[in-house]
Amino acid sequence: MNNSHTTSARVRKIVTRGIVATTALAAVTGAVAPATAAEQPAKASAQAGAVGTTAEQRIEAASKVDFDPPSEVLLLSDYDFIHVLWQKARDGGDRMATVRTAAEEAMFSSKPEDHVRFITTGIGEARKIDQKRERDKAEADRAARLAKSQALLAVGIPSSPELLELSDDNFVRAIVRHPASGPEVRSAGARALAGDAAAWHEFIVNGAREAHKRDVDNELKEIEERNRQEAERKRQLAARKNVAALFRVTPTEAMLGLSDDNFIRELLRTARPTSRAPNSSRPPRRRCSAPTRPRGRSTSTPGPTRRTSVTTRTAARRSPRRTVSSPGASRPRPRTAV
Repeated sequence: MNNSHTTSARVRKIVTRGIVATTALAAVTGAVAPATAAEQPAKASAQAGAVGTTAEQRIEAASKVDFDPPSEVLLLSDYDFIHVLWQKARDGGDRMATVRTAAEEAMFSSKPEDHVRFITTGIGEARKIDQKRERDKAEADRAARLAKSQALLAVGIPSSPELLELSDDNFVRAIVRHPASGPEVRSAGARALAGDAAAWHEFIVNGAREAHKRDVDNELKEIEERNRQEAERKRQLAARKNVAALFRVTPTEAMLGLSDDNFIRELLRTARPTSRAPNSSRPPRRRCSAPTRPRGRSTSTPGPTRRTSVTTRTAARRSPRRTVSSPGASRPRPRTAV
């Protein structure tokens, strides 16, 4: 009886050990396979959560994107901290385009050293590139504004911030449409608009000024021609007035506006009834009438012979007067000039 009890206990012990061994083996076999399958994601997670930079380095990196990180951000992993910097660069727009691109390249990498390199040096180098591009753009904008203001000044158009902020093609259109632009400026502007951006820039820098100079030269020529014509007109008016003065005629404006031949005809027509010819300066002859003498013998005292006037002799020849007198009466003597 005791032997059977001992055997039963020994069997139960063996069976229990087998079950425990089987269970343990099954547990070990089942645990090894999942651990092998999850080894790669766990390694990647450990790399993403790595921290290889100090708080000072992170604060310096954040200053490149104008960001003052709070304490909770400084406790993030390198990868997450780069993501925060990327968000700030994205919010900065084109001003931080290079920083944004460098942050994206760093996040695409699975190597912790690439994350550390971006935080310590990469973001600073990218920011320098952005700052240089900003300086170049600011210098180009300043030069463009200066060229536009000089073009407006050359043409005579008042400068305004609205005009200076226009794009090159719209700025050229504004000059062409302005009343102060002359024919040459409008023509040059139209040719520039028919071209490309280089033609617009050339018109702003040089074309507008040169075209305005041509407009000024043409205007001066027109003024000179008008002055010459006005001087010629005044000379002709003075000559006509001098001629009219010889005929003692005061010419009217309508008379002065006649053509040369019509002016002469009108001058002769006006001067004929009232004035003599300009060369008739000798005074007219005066006829002296002889005193009437009584018929018969002259009772005047004989004296020295006087020369008979030509006029008196001529009148005596033309109309001789014969008188019938009584016998013994003498003929009357010819009349003598007094």
